[in-house]
Amino acid sequence: GAKTMAWAAARSAVRQQAVCRVLPVGSRTIASRARPQRIASALLDVLVCPLSKGPLENRGGQYLVSQELQVAFAVRDGIPSLVPQDGSLLSELATVLPPSR
Repeated sequence: GAKTMAWAAARSAVRQQAVCRVLPVGSRTIASRARPQRIASALLDVLVCPLSKGPLENRGGQYLVSQELQVAFAVRDGIPSLVPQDGSLLSELATVLPPSR
């Protein structure tokens, strides 16, 4: 259904953002996949807060924020960490959190 199509679109967007690059190592080269630095909008459409099940707001690609609970979840190498115990209160991140758009 619609949910399956949304997940397929999200996976496709993440794959398109991952870019293959070649890194020199001595006389050899190693191909590695660079992780996306931003979260695909298609992925944001299907991600929800693990605690409230409400929407998440992208804050500069560094955090996903639940305004309802005032909790932020870090994004590391383009991958959101949505484990409930990894969330931080917005009041604790006030000095490092990018402004809301």
